Amino acid sequence: MALWDFLFKGKIAEQVAQQVTEVEKRMVEVSEQRSMEKAKEIHQVWLDDLEKASKATDAAEGKSLLYDPFQLLDTLKYKERPMMLTYDVLRAMSERNPIVAAIINTRVNQVASFSSPPKTPYDIGFRVHMRDDKLEPEKADDARIKELTALIEETAIEQVPGEERDNFDTFLRKCTRDSLTYDQMAFEIINGKGGYPVAYLGIDASTIRLASTARFFKDIRGGIMQPPKVDLALGTRQKEEIKPEDIRYVQILDGKVVTTYTSQELGFGIRNPRSSIKQNGYGVSELEILVNTVTAHLWAEEYNRRFFSQGSAPK
Repeated sequence: MALWDFLFKGKIAEQVAQQVTEVEKRMVEVSEQRSMEKAKEIHQVWLDDLEKASKATDAAEGKSLLYDPFQLLDTLKYKERPMMLTYDVLRAMSERNPIVAAIINTRVNQVASFSSPPKTPYDIGFRVHMRDDKLEPEKADDARIKELTALIEETAIEQVPGEERDNFDTFLRKCTRDSLTYDQMAFEIINGKGGYPVAYLGIDASTIRLASTARFFKDIRGGIMQPPKVDLALGTRQKEEIKPEDIRYVQILDGKVVTTYTSQELGFGIRNPRSSIKQNGYGVSELEILVNTVTAHLWAEEYNRRFFSQGSAPK
């Protein structure tokens, strides 16, 4: 009887193991099938875009691919930047390594010295002048020059009640530090009546990504992701209908798109552009190039610290 129970239980265990194995196989097959379907979908989207580009005879647009359409990250409504280091690691390198921090602070102070108009012809600073140097500004031109100079210095034509806004010196320091850390700088442009800029503010460049194809943004505008604009000149809130193909940049938080921008709403700049199709239109930070040098420096400092703290000097 005990032998029969043992064989019976062993047979049941064997059947259960076979069922578990079959379920795992089916799960793997379903996962592979879904992956193939997703890859075919992305490939079909790329073929459709390529066909449209080949038929675009009236529009003066190029037909070359500027980024890799087969990258799965492109389906997240934005093109992710390929990096050997994350944004958080780059920020930590710029703040915790004393040599890198000193270099960045020096460059930031040098750029910030141009944040005000020069008082004498020999001072450094910025100056708004006529596009044609041979023309003499008239009274209307002088008034416009003063208005633009005030807009640049105060980063706004009119302050919103209860809102604290950075001046041009702080704006330059923020954007320059982001540029030297990530090779990205970004600032939002607030447009007022008539579509003319009335204010601008520096934002965290590590949260900005280049937008993906337009079809992914049909339902983003009009939701809570993009608040209506604030007209500083009139003090009213106005809504605009933005076409999906006009979206050029997105702001992400925890991997989710929270805000979208057109080219008229956001300034985005890089200093080290690359033509590599794998780079997705982004640049390369100097800190990424210096990662081996900075790592060696950290190791050397750690070695010296242990020598003076423990008194050991291994060969």
